Amino acid sequence: MNLFLQMGHGMMELSRRLIPKMANPSVILSPRDLKEAQMINYAQKSKGVNILLDPQLYAPHCNHPTLTTQSYWVDNYQTTDIFSNNKILKEKLLDKLLNVNENIGTSSIILPGFYSDTVNSTWLRYHEMIIESAESVQKEKLATICLSEYSLKDYDSITYLLTQAEGWPVDGFYIIPEHPKAEYLVSNPIWLLNLLILCAFLKNQQKKVIIGYSNQQMLLCSCANVDAIASGTFMNVRSFDLGKFNEKLDDNIKRKRTWYYCPDSLSEYTTEFLDIAQRNNVLKAFAPKGLGGGYADHLFSGAVPSTINFKENDAFAHYLLSLDYQCSLVSKSNYTTAYDTICDFINKAQLSCDFAENYGVRGRNRDFSIASEACLSALLNFDKECGFMMKRIWND
Repeated sequence: MNLFLQMGHGMMELSRRLIPKMANPSVILSPRDLKEAQMINYAQKSKGVNILLDPQLYAPHCNHPTLTTQSYWVDNYQTTDIFSNNKILKEKLLDKLLNVNENIGTSSIILPGFYSDTVNSTWLRYHEMIIESAESVQKEKLATICLSEYSLKDYDSITYLLTQAEGWPVDGFYIIPEHPKAEYLVSNPIWLLNLLILCAFLKNQQKKVIIGYSNQQMLLCSCANVDAIASGTFMNVRSFDLGKFNEKLDDNIKRKRTWYYCPDSLSEYTTEFLDIAQRNNVLKAFAPKGLGGGYADHLFSGAVPSTINFKENDAFAHYLLSLDYQCSLVSKSNYTTAYDTICDFINKAQLSCDFAENYGVRGRNRDFSIASEACLSALLNFDKECGFMMKRIWND
């Protein structure tokens, strides 16, 4: 499983530090945050990097000032007009989007997809028309599937979607899952199980699968043979937030703390809680142990962690390089090994969380103990329902 960097404006300089340290450097550009000229300039300076463009058409009536000025964006968007026939759709949206992809030099084209509360015939027809209108495109095509939390908790919706998408003439899928109750780490085992099943059956069609807006919990999807997950800096690119595509908010409001990612516990902690660990003489237990490119090593040098200038960009670099390496650790050559590996990952993470809790070190809503039981439940039931199929997929 590979890691894509979910690229906004704040990631451009950071990515230049990360890419040389990544085994298979890959990025997904965000037109919400980047103008077309910026994206082209970035691509020209990033030779050897696998680049995709997320058109971010999830909310066609959104008013984000950068996103809505992209050349492919349709002003005064009317779904009844643009989907009246394939020719209009192709000329007004897809041809312009393809032109942007060509200018950037993307390796594949991510076709637009809409967010909807439910999986219904109208929503599916919109996606089918997009795919039909892109039939002549020679570049590898990935269909976007953006699912609400309600759709992902409804097994009937997932099976209906899989039945309809089975015949789509695309090379892969770009999955955007909305987390239930806006949770950062998902604690609902049914949501997790249905996401695994969705990915597994799409892979059963011998299609590529990338999951966008991901955090460390999506390492879980390695057992569904997912090709890649995409993640970034702030929480709104580590879990899908439809609201971010409206008028730009002041991001500084959200930047109150710098978080340290502990790879062993799959959790994130503020430096104040690392102070608690140091006071209990257990700080070394939270060290990155060689992961993260050395960007967080100074937190464990002997000084009080909260007195160390642990910069935000260092925290992001540490997180993403750690996650990139963990993606490689859970990538296995057969289903049984992949399943055992991710189960072991989560069990060990829970033990680390228990250890941390014994000393009062907590990660609030970024503490993996919130989600570990749901992950193990989802994995157990996934193995029961899809294990045989997954073994066959890997063998094929």
